[in-house]
Order: sequence, then structure tokens, then C-alpha cells
Amino acid sequence: MKHRRNVILLFTAVFLITVSALSLHLGPRLGKAQHTTAYRVLLDGKTWFYIHDRALVEELLEEYKNEYLSKIDGDAAIKSARFKQKIDIVEVNNYSGKLYSEREAWEEIHSCEEEATRFEVREGDNLWTIGRDYNLTVDEILALNPGLNEDSVIYPGDRITVKAENPRLDVVVVYEITVVEDVPYDTVIIYDSAMYESQRLVESQGVPGKEKKRYEITLENNIEIDRKTLESTVISEPVPAKVRVGTKKTVSRSGSNFGIVRGGRLTSNFGTRVHPVTGKSKFHKGIDVAAPHGSPVYAYSSGTVIYSGYMSGYGNLIAISHGNGMVTRYGHLSARYVKVGQKVSTGQKIGAVGSTGVSTGPHLHFEVLINGSFKNPLKYL
Repeated sequence: MKHRRNVILLFTAVFLITVSALSLHLGPRLGKAQHTTAYRVLLDGKTWFYIHDRALVEELLEEYKNEYLSKIDGDAAIKSARFKQKIDIVEVNNYSGKLYSEREAWEEIHSCEEEATRFEVREGDNLWTIGRDYNLTVDEILALNPGLNEDSVIYPGDRITVKAENPRLDVVVVYEITVVEDVPYDTVIIYDSAMYESQRLVESQGVPGKEKKRYEITLENNIEIDRKTLESTVISEPVPAKVRVGTKKTVSRSGSNFGIVRGGRLTSNFGTRVHPVTGKSKFHKGIDVAAPHGSPVYAYSSGTVIYSGYMSGYGNLIAISHGNGMVTRYGHLSARYVKVGQKVSTGQKIGAVGSTGVSTGPHLHFEVLINGSFKNPLKYL
């Protein structure tokens, strides 16, 4: 009997020890409050989360900071990298609340108060129209989209960031970098009365200068917020470009006003066509502008009359030399008001629309020759 009682007491003791051990092991899983040492992470003085390991949260914060540092030019010298917010880590004894796991702490550190806004490019959009719609400058769009520059081509369906994300934790980085930059050149304009207003001639190309600059740049979440020039050294001076610009006036085209004749209608273009009289394919050296018989014909620009008479096929024809190898010709006229050697001014009435020569009706045949070669007159009107 006594032996039996001892056995029962032994089994009871083993059972109590086992239950106690299981309680210690399964307590956290069963939701039982545990009193332990923890670390309270504060963001700008307010409790952010609790974690069991101070070194772990410090490591996670450093990794987060390094994500921004890794995107900075390798030639840059980092001066400082800090969090914009104030972070404190305080030891707490006998803590029994929620403890963040490593994964939960990582997600909290990487969380955003507001996600980035992205715009899907539509047909006809460019950086300037997108900037106008979102009240952004092109420079601001480029800062939000590091893969773009002013010359980038964007296509429908591309996604452009128009508002940066707002991370819960902001990283401010200050660094120095030395770069060699182009110095833009000036353009010297030379006005030439022998050339037309539409003409431009580059006499010499400009050459950008070179300048070495050392900047101190401040980034917030990899977006530039400040730039200071610390040092600047000129390597080479820019060489200006020289461009000759014409001042000589010509008649201008607008709607049915072709300048050389008003109220006309284009009936035949420059180039190969089927001749309306012969029915054969032939190169048309000018343009035909139909207009009422007797309508005034005007000089394209100032110059000297070098032909005024009858020419086979053209009928009554006037030719004017405008200098620099340019000649205009006016055919099928019903009347000629100028003579060879006469000086004419831009827009001066020189003849009247007719149907002389090989013609199917009243119209003006107008030609432009440059150094003896026929050119498309529409490019000059």
C-alpha cells in the first residue's frame, strides 16, 4: 500500500513538471502574456512599433538608407545620409504586448503614407503637355523620372511619374560631385538684304565651351531638392555660331491668295503630270493657279526684269532675276506691264492672267529657278 502511494506521488510530480514545461513552451503560441525585455521604436516622438532585438532594427534601418545610397553616382562623395524624421530606440523591461517580427518591421520601415501617381501617356502627349496638365515643369518631371531626358521619346502606354511617393521614412543625402559641363554658345545674326526673309545660312557652327564644376547636391528620397556650386573652372570658352539671315521681302501666301495672284485656285502641282492638252506624261516645271481672265499678277520679290515677251508654249512670259541665282517666271499672261531691264519691287503689278500659249483656260503658270534648276514654287510661297 505504501509502495503504491509512492508510485502515485512520483507520477503526479512528473505530470506537473511536464505541464509546467509545456506551458512555458506553448505560452506565446496560446496567447499567454509574456513579460520580457523589448525595444520601443519611436518616430518623431511617437511610438512606431516594438521589437525584440535592438541590433536587428538598427540593421533594417541602415539597409533602408543604403537602398537610396546605392542609386547615387559612384563618383560622388557622400557627405551625410540621415533620416528626416527623428528615430529613437528605447529599452522597455517587462513588456507583454505585440512584438514585430523581422518581416513586419521591414514592411513598416518601407511603408508609404501615399503611393506615387503615374500617368499613362496618350497619343499626342509629350513632356510639355503632361507638365501643363499637372502643373509641373519639364525639369520637375525629369527629376521624378530619372530614366528620361529632354530628348526622350515617349509613346502611348508609357507610364510617367507625375507625383512622387510619400514614404513614411524619408532619407536625406548630401553629396559632392565634380562634372564637366558644356557651356552654351551664342549665335551671332548677320542680316543680309540680298537674301530672303525665309532664308538662313549657317556660316560657321558654334562650339560649346567646357567647364568643370563641383556641386554639393541634396537629395530627399533620391529627388534633388538643392544644388550649390562649390567650385567652377573654365576649361574652354564657347565659340559663337554665325548665321546669315535674309531681310529681303517676298509676297506671302494665305488661303486663295497666292501672293503672285489673288483669289486663285491651284490646278496643277510641280512635278510629273499628264499634260492637259497633249495627254502625254510630262514634267511640269512650275505650278498653275487658275484665276479670272485679267486678274493682276504680282512680282514675287524685288529684282530686275530679264525677259518680257512671247515664248512658245508659255505665251506671254515675264522673267525676273532676284539675285543670288534666283529667277521667277510668269506665263500665259494676257498683258505684260514691265520691260526688260526694269527694276520691280515686291508685290508690284507686272501683268495680268490670261490663256496665251498652250493653255486650256485662264491661269497663271509660275516657276522658280535656283541657279538654273527648277524648284517647287510652293516651297517659296
